[in-house]
Parts: sequence; structure tokens; C-alpha cells
Amino acid sequence: MKSTYVISIIAENSLDVFQRLSNVFLRNRLLIDQFKFESSKQNLSSNFYIEVEIDEFKVEKIVKQLNKIIELSTVKAKLKNHVKTLNKEVYVCQN
Repeated sequence: MKSTYVISIIAENSLDVFQRLSNVFLRNRLLIDQFKFESSKQNLSSNFYIEVEIDEFKVEKIVKQLNKIIELSTVKAKLKNHVKTLNKEVYVCQN
């Protein structure tokens, strides 16, 4: 049975982290419902919040694959209804 999961990731600020993350989802043919990104310049880390609709077996597989990426320090997956949502707005800017 498919459920909506939020995968939260803390990673180093580097150029290829986003590419490696997207490759994991591309290989597993998953559609991302929502994607949030926060960057911190003080401790040189980035926070990613990725919302996907998948089953429990697939989310465990994705978390294992994400844990193999060296630049990622923390990877957690929780059901969406168990996650507190923050009232923050995210803006996408193009140059």
C-alpha cells in the first residue's frame, strides 16, 4: 500500500550532492511530489526535504541507497502525517 513519506536529509554543501540525490530517484523511477531545500552557511550544511508517495519496502530501499552517498550525513524517512510542517515559504528564482 502506497503512503506519502517525507525523506529528510542533511548533507554537505557541495556541487554534486543534488545530482547524486536525483540519480537515486531517477534509477528507481520515483516521482517527487514536493522538494524543499535549506542551506546554512555557518556550518556548511544543507537540509533537503523530499516528499514521495511509495510503499514501505521501496522507502527502505531508497534510504539504504541514500546512506551510501558519502556527502550525506543524516537520512531519515517518516510518514507525512507524523511530520510537523513548518510555515515557511520557498521561492524559486531564475537568473
